[in-house]
Amino acid sequence: MCFGIPWAEYFESMINEVMDNYEIDGLFLDCWAWDRACYGNECIAAICDQGIDVFDHAAVVSHQNEMKIQFIRRIIQ
Repeated sequence: MCFGIPWAEYFESMINEVMDNYEIDGLFLDCWAWDRACYGNECIAAICDQGIDVFDHAAVVSHQNEMKIQFIRRIIQ
C-alpha cells in the first residue's frame, strides 16, 4: 500500500466513514510493510522534490515510512 498516491486519501475517507457512522471499539489495519520502498511516479516525484536520492534505497524506505506515520497521525486525531 502506497501512501503517496490519491488512494491513501480514499482509504482515509473509508476509515473516517466507519469511525463516524458505526459504534466500534476500533479498527485493525493489516499489511503495513515498514521495510518497503515505493518507486511509483508520485513517490519518485515527491522524493526528488525533497532532494532525496532515489537510488538510496534506505532513504526511499524512510520517506515511505514517514508518509505512513503522517497518515496514522491524521486518522487517530
